[in-house]
Amino acid sequence: NHHIIESAFKGVARALRTAVEIDPRKAGSIPSTKGML
Repeated sequence: NHHIIESAFKGVARALRTAVEIDPRKAGSIPSTKGML
């Protein structure tokens, strides 16, 4: 069933977009995981 693959792909794409988009609150700082883990 291609719908399962399609929804999985959409989820990955959405997660990736969220991960790479610039957070306006941290626009001036270097992206880091420090303090997030």
